[in-house]
Amino acid sequence: MGKEGKMGRSRCAAASALELIGDRWSLLIVRAYIFGDCREYSNFLEIPEGISTNILANRLTWLVEIDILTKHGHPTNRKKFYYDITEKGLDLIPVIMELARWGWTHLPGMWTPLEIKRSFLNDREAFESEWKLSVRATTERYLQSAKSTVQNFPIHLNR
Repeated sequence: MGKEGKMGRSRCAAASALELIGDRWSLLIVRAYIFGDCREYSNFLEIPEGISTNILANRLTWLVEIDILTKHGHPTNRKKFYYDITEKGLDLIPVIMELARWGWTHLPGMWTPLEIKRSFLNDREAFESEWKLSVRATTERYLQSAKSTVQNFPIHLNR
């Protein structure tokens, strides 16, 4: 289904945004990317909510199609891929945090790390800027780690 197939029922910005990214799994995948270290398919399978493989594959494809994530060949394994997040995806940081704020306010027993909660409530704009930088740094560390693993791997020659 193309991007246009998901929009058009309503001219309301909120309704249209919900049609694109409002399902539970899409937002949890974005959350796992931003606030976790999920960069590969296998990482997303490990989120606590327990996403199934078929739903994960479908949502990752959709998030790439609507330009929330991008998919790239893995730097060290031609059979694998990694995902990066676009600016459009990073702009979901305050959306996810406002959902979390609503949850910890109105749903007893819900948990958010205290340092994240305090930082968000203290200055939402600074929080968003800092997390955008943090996400980019995490992705850069991920790529550097993958590349250094290959560089440090002993070379075996066929004799």
